[in-house]
Amino acid sequence: MTDRFVIISYAIIYILLFSACGKNKSKYSETADKEKVFIPSELSVYQPFDDYKMDSMKIAQSKYKIYSIIDVSCGSCVGSIKLWKEFDFYIKNKRASIILICHSSDSFQSFEYVMESDKEFKFPYPFFYDINNEFISLNKNYLADKNAIAILTDENNKIIHTGNPIDSNRDKNRFLEIINN
Repeated sequence: MTDRFVIISYAIIYILLFSACGKNKSKYSETADKEKVFIPSELSVYQPFDDYKMDSMKIAQSKYKIYSIIDVSCGSCVGSIKLWKEFDFYIKNKRASIILICHSSDSFQSFEYVMESDKEFKFPYPFFYDINNEFISLNKNYLADKNAIAILTDENNKIIHTGNPIDSNRDKNRFLEIINN
């Protein structure tokens, strides 16, 4: 089981890194169609549940990806996982994956305890640990707006839209319009 986990972790990191390889960081603009999300080299996969909508390989190959950052040392932030689970219900035909990039001030211990003891949080995708907070550093231009907690990209990590689809109906409708059409 451990070898399989390590292989899958390295495979997704390799695929995600390869898709962002050689690109320069640039400022966010309204025409974000040329911008890309940058994936850190030090992400690790955490899979507390048995069955997932997609494994890490299929996530890397998704037509659309929704990236969001969650501070898992914050109780109310962990609660937003339920909102992402509800949002996932509206995604049709497995065309998109939700990639929750998790960072923590407590080495993920309290988060893992909650995930392993409270099955109400059962999320249909694995979680990705950003131990060194590199995702925020690499993508700070897109994450500067506190209202834009999510980045929607295509299969090549080109940014299509940013917003808050779990708290804003306007953003939710826009994300789903793009994904489901």
